[in-house]
Amino acid sequence: MSSEYLSSYLENSAPDIEEAVPELLEKVIFTKGGGELGFFFRQNGSCHYLLSGSTTRFVEAMQGSVGSYLYYLQKGKDDDKRTSENEAYFDAIVGGLMSAVSEMAKYSRKSWNSDVEYEDDFLYTHFILSYFFRRESAEKTDCTQILTNYEQVLDGDNDVRFDICRSFYDSDSVLFNDSFEQFLIEREEKMDQMIRREVIGEDIWS
Repeated sequence: MSSEYLSSYLENSAPDIEEAVPELLEKVIFTKGGGELGFFFRQNGSCHYLLSGSTTRFVEAMQGSVGSYLYYLQKGKDDDKRTSENEAYFDAIVGGLMSAVSEMAKYSRKSWNSDVEYEDDFLYTHFILSYFFRRESAEKTDCTQILTNYEQVLDGDNDVRFDICRSFYDSDSVLFNDSFEQFLIEREEKMDQMIRREVIGEDIWS
């Protein structure tokens, strides 16, 4: 993809961030026109990185995404939260902000919000947060129950994310490698389908 697209996309992200941050601080909501504030930070940082090769702005953007989402989790209404909305958690991991993930895990919703998310999506992120970032408060029996619930929800259907969770729980590196490879394959296929159906524009997927 040409740098011309990325430059325009970079320019577009700055006013989106400037508009969304005050909205978050005033109303403690995390959406603007259907898009997350974290997405705008991610867009800004990624374009900087792809255009310059420097990770400095990318890491700063990850910090912006994480900080804004943590603020939302601390101040927002529990009824509005959806644990499956997990991009900011992974932004923190990518940015090396492990203590921030622990804080987000503390304030994230620990029950399924049936009005706004699928239960399997919730259980996947709930397990990851509990297993890695709530270890002081979540015993292994809690993770056992999460996996049991996850398997019941799937009702025999395949979900590579469940296999990833199982690989952590069982300390099975072979299962993890196989599952994560399949996860990446499925993600690429999903993105290709969205591009072909023009669900996302060329400027976004670039």
